[in-house]
Amino acid sequence: MGTREEAGPEAFVADLRPAIRQSAAIARSLEGRVPNEPKDDEETAVKAALTVADTAAQEALLVPLLRRFADVELEAEEDTESVRRFSGRRAARIVIDPIDGTLRSYLHAQGPYAVLAGLAIDDVYRAALVALPREGVFLHAIEGRGAFQEDEEGAPVPVRAEADGREILVSYGLPQ
Repeated sequence: MGTREEAGPEAFVADLRPAIRQSAAIARSLEGRVPNEPKDDEETAVKAALTVADTAAQEALLVPLLRRFADVELEAEEDTESVRRFSGRRAARIVIDPIDGTLRSYLHAQGPYAVLAGLAIDDVYRAALVALPREGVFLHAIEGRGAFQEDEEGAPVPVRAEADGREILVSYGLPQ
């Protein structure tokens, strides 16, 4: 396992950029084509929603993280094979939602859904990646470095918020 510097926010983003594209491709290819197989132990239908796409998309994110991040705490939406391999010994936490919006959007191939991954160190988020599979949008951010959207070739382009609001990414009105 690597040191804290080797397994920091930059490494998290570097390791997950290709993986989040793979996870998004899995999600997009199965969108609206797989049944809901609800988990038994959840309080709400939204939290219980589960498809084979959720588990496959999550594994696509977790497997590359095991090389440098197996010692962190993991909060993963689904109980997949790789989840048990994260030890939780280090004061860092990875949060994964392989398909945010499964019940209300993904199952019906309508509305927004996203693939989400974040890294918190000492209880502060230091890096995050977001994929919007239907839109083909891939974003990542590292604390102190800014946010980036990947262009068609996968090169990171800085995201800026314009004063008139024309070029700002905002999420609003999504169900909880």
